[in-house]
Amino acid sequence: MTTGSEYLARLRERERAKRVAESKERAFKLALRLRPEIFLAGELKPAPAPQAPDVIEPVKSAIFTAPVEEVEPLEPPAPKVWVRDIVAIVGRRHLTSSSSIVGASRRREVVRARMEAYYLAAALSGLSISQVAKRIGGRDHTTVLHGVDVFAARHGLPKYNQISRSQALDILERGVL
Repeated sequence: MTTGSEYLARLRERERAKRVAESKERAFKLALRLRPEIFLAGELKPAPAPQAPDVIEPVKSAIFTAPVEEVEPLEPPAPKVWVRDIVAIVGRRHLTSSSSIVGASRRREVVRARMEAYYLAAALSGLSISQVAKRIGGRDHTTVLHGVDVFAARHGLPKYNQISRSQALDILERGVL
């Protein structure tokens, strides 16, 4: 006989395993695009995704008869995304070099690419704004904060610390539509 708390624990574990597998797969695909030579040399192979049970038994208890409420699942630890990789991807999408994004250029297309890199680095890298500023051209943290705010406002996005990781990864992979 399964209790309500056991059922919820199994449900949470299944959802967590699913999110971890999706996150690992996205990180692997991103790494494969950035550094295919590592994978072609056979040095690194994708980790097999953890298998979650296909069927969760329904609760069969006279004590637990209330419907199960939706529980917000815990966020799995996410693979690290490097600032230099973010700058490289954004540079490719905007047809500009990483060095110009990190450099002092004030050309409109470079500045827009730089603001996108600020936003994504702040959202995905887990670094503070000051650390992001140091890694993207050694700028002042207020410059990065301004760039992040302008990028979010221009594209109707939430603040960098309120966006979900999956939304930020989508922006990194596909760009802002």
